[in-house]
Amino acid sequence: MGAIVERTTADLWRDRDTLSGLRRIGIDEVSYRKGHRYLTVVRDHDSGRIVWAEEGRDSATLSRFFDAAVAVVVEQTARG
Repeated sequence: MGAIVERTTADLWRDRDTLSGLRRIGIDEVSYRKGHRYLTVVRDHDSGRIVWAEEGRDSATLSRFFDAAVAVVVEQTARG
């Protein structure tokens, strides 16, 4: 399952526009393996698509999402 998570995350981040235009998000954690292995998943509430997912369920995991989202906003602002 870890390889699937890594591949899916890489596919999502290949096109960083997955974060552009977000207005409302939902955040959830999903258990994917015995022994309490979790994914934090961020979904666009308007389109229903998953825009970000990463292994973990703590504040540091979620901080990585927000750091990435801020980087996208800064990049889009710089482009005009």
